[in-house]
Amino acid sequence: MLAKAVKFEKAIKKCRLVHCRYRMDKGSYDIDIKPLKIVNFQGYWYVLAMDARNDVVKKYLLRHCSKIRLDEEIFTPPKDIDGSIAKALSIWFDPDTEPFEVRLFIDGSVAKYFERKPLAPTQRIEGKDADGSLEVVVTITHEMEIVPTIKQWLPYLRVLDPKWLEETIEKDIKKYLNP
Repeated sequence: MLAKAVKFEKAIKKCRLVHCRYRMDKGSYDIDIKPLKIVNFQGYWYVLAMDARNDVVKKYLLRHCSKIRLDEEIFTPPKDIDGSIAKALSIWFDPDTEPFEVRLFIDGSVAKYFERKPLAPTQRIEGKDADGSLEVVVTITHEMEIVPTIKQWLPYLRVLDPKWLEETIEKDIKKYLNP
């Protein structure tokens, strides 16, 4: 794994196109990518890269990459990709999507955990009630950046806004309770 990371780091520093084999669900594919950064989300290492065909930013599980070869072709990385990554909550983030805010209610009995370790680098505490409960705002680009965390903390955490996200969580809970 380290050898793979070293090759990608070299390509990232030199802004060089990479040819590699990528293993997915039902097979392996030859891909050409423009690697931007190696990132770790929830213990998994990914190569964040632009697809050479269309410059769409994608995430590739590092351990699924093989036969890594650097090309002579040089590319120009997008501006502020590091800023986008720094604000990401999970691998679900999408640097090509306009970020939006999620407003959450956090019960006073667990609020201290969110004060100690924020949900995200973008977390803002908008208010604290006398009972210790918090109103927190986080900025995300994809609902799945926050949905697993919300479900993990149920019933102590509730979505206040956007309403469609609250409805998504409620629908998932009903589906779980009534298979």
